[in-house]
Amino acid sequence: MKKHFNFFKKILKENFMVDADLKKFTNFKIGGTAKFLLLPNTIKQCVKVLKYLYKNKLEYTCLGNGTNVLISGNLYIVVCFKNLQNLKVKNNLICAESGVSLFKLNEFAKDNFLSGLEKTYGIPASVGGAVVQNCGAYGQNISDSLKEVIIFNGVKIKKVKKESLFFDYRTSIFKSLKSLIVLGAVFELKYDEKDNINKRMQDVFKLRKAKQPYEFPSAGSVFKRVDGVIISKLIDELGLKGLVFGGAKISEKHAGFIINYNNATYDDVINLINFVKNKIKIEKNIDLELEIVLL
Repeated sequence: MKKHFNFFKKILKENFMVDADLKKFTNFKIGGTAKFLLLPNTIKQCVKVLKYLYKNKLEYTCLGNGTNVLISGNLYIVVCFKNLQNLKVKNNLICAESGVSLFKLNEFAKDNFLSGLEKTYGIPASVGGAVVQNCGAYGQNISDSLKEVIIFNGVKIKKVKKESLFFDYRTSIFKSLKSLIVLGAVFELKYDEKDNINKRMQDVFKLRKAKQPYEFPSAGSVFKRVDGVIISKLIDELGLKGLVFGGAKISEKHAGFIINYNNATYDDVINLINFVKNKIKIEKNIDLELEIVLL
């Protein structure tokens, strides 16, 4: 333990925490503690830390902006990428490090007259998490605008073309190969007038705010669509809006969201998820899959 502490202190200086409260690092505001929470400021620091973890066979969990995760309890080592914030533009290509939020990415693209990401505006995700999940909305996935992904494979940093990464609806190769770490991504966009881009961004954001419960902590859409079926509509049809388990509640604004409305615990959310899954299996014979990530 002392050895690990000394290494993290040497590499990260003040950018790590001991016995960190993970509630502060997730949108859901649910979770235990991390014995070590590592917050590298640069790709170089990040790679040094990851190589150390690999070499010493230490179990660790990766965390971006913590927007679509539900943490069960205490974790040993958490590597958080939220401080990786560099953005670069060259012609119609934007290179973004994994901690950059989709808000920031969209604003940067707009300021450089680049279009193609607007439907992701307002999704509270980081670039890294968005790539891993292949997040999206309104018919657009983050992979649609991707050119390549910058990864660390345990040995070195590589740029990998998106065609090799098995992107599909809310999934990618990174979901199954946890050893591949997303450090950043390169987006290939199209030129447009700034006012046109901004209008599309604001239209999407207004729509999102009108339909989604931004006023409460949540992890976004809980369930994936199944064969094109929108699960929130099924939940609504079954009269489950507003259903409460402990401090967790199915949002009355959007039935696809479970909100932390009163100091919810992991068990509160899981019990509510399982109730919904069982109800829809019985009533509709549909097996639900989670879109949120359980840690």
